[in-house]
Order: sequence, then C-alpha cells, then structure tokens
Amino acid sequence: MFHNIRHDFIEFTQINLIRKCLFMSRKLIKQRSLNDSYTEAEEIVISAKSVMNLSEATMTSYHKAFVSMRKYFNDKDIFTITKSDAEDYVRYLLYDYKHYTDRKNKKGSKIGLAPSSVNTYIRLSKAIFNTLVECEYIDNNPFKHISLVKKQNERVKTVSKEDINKLLNGLEKNYYTEFRAYVIIHVLLDTMGRIGEVLELTKDDIDFDNQIIYFSKTKNNNYRYVNFSVKTKRLLKEYIDITSEFDNEYVFLNSYGKKLRPDSFRKTLKEFSRKLEINKEFSCHTFRHTAATEFLANGGSVRVLQKILGHSRITTTEIYTHVNEELIKKQHNQYNAVDSLIYSKKSISSMRRNKRK
Repeated sequence: MFHNIRHDFIEFTQINLIRKCLFMSRKLIKQRSLNDSYTEAEEIVISAKSVMNLSEATMTSYHKAFVSMRKYFNDKDIFTITKSDAEDYVRYLLYDYKHYTDRKNKKGSKIGLAPSSVNTYIRLSKAIFNTLVECEYIDNNPFKHISLVKKQNERVKTVSKEDINKLLNGLEKNYYTEFRAYVIIHVLLDTMGRIGEVLELTKDDIDFDNQIIYFSKTKNNNYRYVNFSVKTKRLLKEYIDITSEFDNEYVFLNSYGKKLRPDSFRKTLKEFSRKLEINKEFSCHTFRHTAATEFLANGGSVRVLQKILGHSRITTTEIYTHVNEELIKKQHNQYNAVDSLIYSKKSISSMRRNKRK
C-alpha cells in the first residue's frame, strides 16, 4: 500500500512539473509577443556565461551587444534572426550607427563604428547565438559565417616622454587624488597592466621584497607576475601608508576608502590632461602602449614582452614591433649591411684607380 501511495505521489509530481513547464512555455511565448525576446535571450546567455568565471568587463560587453541588437532589430524577435539580418546589422554598425565621442555630454556625434569595434560586436554576437544554439533555443547561429571586417593596420597610439613628464610634474602631490594618480601612472607604466587589473590589486598581491606584482584578475583570466622598479616600490609603500587608516584590502581607494573604479580614474585622468593643457589626450591604455613600445625600442625581447602583457598569442604582441620612424632611421644607419661590408669602399676606390689607367 505504501508503495502505491509513493508511486501515485511521484506520478502526481511529474504531472505538475509538466504542467509547470507548459505554463512557463506559454508565458515565454506571451513575453516574446510583447517584444521581450531580447530580455529572455540575455538572461539565458548571462546565466550560461556566469559559470565560466568571465571578467566583469566581458559580461558588460555582452549586455552592450544586446542593447545594440535591440536598438537595430527593434520589433524583430531575436530568436528568428537570419544570416541576412545579421549581414544587415553589420552594415548598420559600419555605416549608420550613431555614437558620441563625448558620451556624457552627448557631443561630437559620429556615424559608423571603427572596424575594430564592429569586429568586437561580431565576436560577441557569434558567442551569444552559439550559446542559444547550445541551449537548444534556436537551430542555427545566424552569425556563424559572418566574417570579421578587414581593417588597415593602425599604428599603436603612444604618448611622448615630454607629455608624460608634463603630466607627472604637473600633479600636486600634496593632494590625495593627485598623488594617487601619480602612483597609479607609475604602476601602469612599470607593469604595463590594464587599468582594471591595476585597480583590482590587493595589498597581498604586492611582494615588496622581490618587487613583484601578482595580477590575479585579468582580461583573459590568466594570472601573471610582473616586476616593478625601485621608484614604484617607494611610491607604493608611501601611498599604502597614507591609506592604512581606511582598513581596506584593496590598494587604490577613493576618498571614502572604497575601491577605486576604472571609470572614475579615467575621468580624473582626462580632467588632469585638460587642466595641464596637454594636447595629447591621455587614456589608461595609452600608458600600456607607450611602455610596451619603449620596452622593445630599448632592446627588450618580444617574447618577454608577451609574458609581461599577458598576451595569449605572440601575434598580438607583435603590433608593438612597429616602432617610430626615427628609431628605424637611426638603427638602419647604425646597422645597415652596406656600411658594414668592409670591402665596399675598397672596391669603389679600386674601380676608380683602374678607370684612370
């Protein structure tokens, strides 16, 4: 008798579960009819990606991709997008997408994204729809055969030593925010870290005895160790001593003792740049580019640089081998094969003597 009751209970539970699934399916269909398919798709993708330990920046990028698709496709259900729709979307990003160079004040509007930005959206879209295929919400990925946009090789943006010194010398170190910026810039240049990685540093990540910084939260989730100089060591110790009263594990803090956010520092950097009337607009990544280019220009190994930067592929690091023209000219004059051939001048003088005879 107990066995029959248990069997009936299990059967009743299964029936309820089926009814619940049918109810949820009808609810989802109703949501789609109200143009909420993008919200549903984003919840599916974010849920699937959240277990992959992706960085906060990557998760934010997925959200931006959904915002962009919703804006373009408007009333079209995301689950019915075709390859033709995907191609139209890429053309829209290239030629019709309106954005602002100054997003805060909505100034400096431009039409069309740079090829590198379009390729980012293509990669994100491929990943999004691939997840929807894997979760069996759609049969085919409409972006699967969409090729990346070809782009010209762009020179890496760097800043001159003069501009960097003008910025550093112009900061008033007696003020907390300006001294903090002074220290952060030294860490950015010394370690070639990304601003997000630098601001995630905790006091335990810094080995002062061996002058090594441990980057645990990186763009590609591959941790790395990077050395830093004696000067940066002195600045970090001084800064940590000043902020010790806050009792926070993170190194770089705002004025209230909370972890400093990348956007806040970027804003501060732009303000300092305008205040000091520096024509070259600084960005946190420019320091990384400048330090990497300088490293190679001073004779550093591209393989070592790859490890410092945390690049998975050497081809990514090789963009820094395109050093400035002055350096090329200088090294060509110093090392060119013609001037190093010991017989070249002798041969010419011999020819002249023979000709006179």
